[in-house]
Amino acid sequence: MPFAFKMYRMYSQELLASISANQRRVTTFNVNDDPLEMQRLHSVLGPRTLLGGATLMADLLGGVDPELRQQRQESVDELRADSTTREALTSGLSAVAQNERGLLDFLDGRTDRYTVPRRFYNAARAGVRVITDLAEAVDTSKIETPLLKSTLESLAGYADSDDAKFAVGKVYLTPAGLRPHDSAWRWLPPTRLAYRGSSITGRGLLVGLTSYGALLISKGDTNQAAAVTEATQQAANVLPDWQIALGLSGVMSAGVAAMVNNTGDAIHGPMFIDPVRKRWQADAGLGQAFADYSELDVLQSFANFATVTERNGHDVYQPVVESSDSPYIRADGLKNPILAFTRPANQVTPNDFELTGMTMLTGPNSGGKSTTLKAVLHSQALAEAGGPVVADSFATTPADFMHYMVPGAPNLVDETGRFGYELGELRTVFERATPHSLIGLDDCMDGTTHQERIEILGDIVRGFDTIGGRTVFSTHATELVQQSAQNGIGQQVQVEFKDGEPTYRIIPGVSTTSHADRVARIVGMDRDAIQASLRARGYVE
Repeated sequence: MPFAFKMYRMYSQELLASISANQRRVTTFNVNDDPLEMQRLHSVLGPRTLLGGATLMADLLGGVDPELRQQRQESVDELRADSTTREALTSGLSAVAQNERGLLDFLDGRTDRYTVPRRFYNAARAGVRVITDLAEAVDTSKIETPLLKSTLESLAGYADSDDAKFAVGKVYLTPAGLRPHDSAWRWLPPTRLAYRGSSITGRGLLVGLTSYGALLISKGDTNQAAAVTEATQQAANVLPDWQIALGLSGVMSAGVAAMVNNTGDAIHGPMFIDPVRKRWQADAGLGQAFADYSELDVLQSFANFATVTERNGHDVYQPVVESSDSPYIRADGLKNPILAFTRPANQVTPNDFELTGMTMLTGPNSGGKSTTLKAVLHSQALAEAGGPVVADSFATTPADFMHYMVPGAPNLVDETGRFGYELGELRTVFERATPHSLIGLDDCMDGTTHQERIEILGDIVRGFDTIGGRTVFSTHATELVQQSAQNGIGQQVQVEFKDGEPTYRIIPGVSTTSHADRVARIVGMDRDAIQASLRARGYVE
């Protein structure tokens, strides 16, 4: 299968859902609801192109190798410091994004060759041109980091290739095949082209179409004349510039009239469009160009994210990811990256963490437990993809498996109910967990009696603790957390609560109340609010 074609099928928008559902490293249950908000994180990072965005998602879900991670960090730092290069890349990638779909549809064969292939062909040529323009947008002599420089130089190399030149100027058919405008064999006569049994010359086709258009205009058939005129212009663009020779009578034959009835598109499909498509599908240079601008888009996304976040007053840090037989996360001043991108520094609370095994997190409703869990997992994903995190410092070891689980509703055919449904999902996670995993369990395993829940959760906690991976269990089951503390299982931390309000800071200890009354007042379902509603509607006096 041609390389460029495989690139599109691998990274097409239609397959992003299946990429997310079959990730190598990250799982999010329920995956359709995306509770970990990986799509939201992806949107905050803001990739511009389809292929760049899909590459970024795949890297967030799967991570990258250590060498690429280090090179990305260096290149992102250079882009953050060089606003001129950053803005040039932003503009060039935006142009690629506007033309990318047409090129990919063309390569994917999503055209009907007997209806409107010319529109897709022109869109594809425009797509290649903006890719080559991107290579010229940045002065590589000023670039210092190896990854950024080599990627731009590789893209510039493609811009000089014959296959890229098919997108600029005229395309010629020669006995040796297609040739771009600057290397055509102009001393040869035009290649004889056959279509539907008619044998004609290239220049004769052009003259014949012109003559036929004039005849239609003289008869008042302006709609058909406009179609023929458009076909004539297309023929002039793709046919060699030869002196007018033979072919008028052949062009005016019934066979050519049938071509004209297809508004000129069918003329160019077999003669020019299909051969160009095949060349580009098989062109490893175009496949590499896809990979190059996708990498540039990833670097630009990380750099823009860091720039905006710093503009909001947050500290941005290039994380340290190192291999170790004893997995850990050590973070100072860690913030949720989505909140930091959208809010000023005084509205996002930083937290310090050291995760080495089981961590049990308690605290009030709406106190920030879920936000904290997501901050840890998002930062791990960013770090392993080579991106920056929002923190004063962040050091971690790679996670071979990441998972975030929230309570989910069973489907209609599930006979075990919500509790059984969640247990089934959790079993899948447990079977994949290793000492190098990073797992967040967010207030799961409800739907049964309190005592039975505590017993089963206790077994689950001991199981994960025995494996030894980094597991954060956010729960309101304070009895279970206290028992775990007495048995020396993991560490116990809580969301701080002062003066009736959460501070969103994580401190040692166990929270013994969920402050549900506060949440009830906020949403208007406390006792006073319920009675006021009943009185207003006449149910009570």
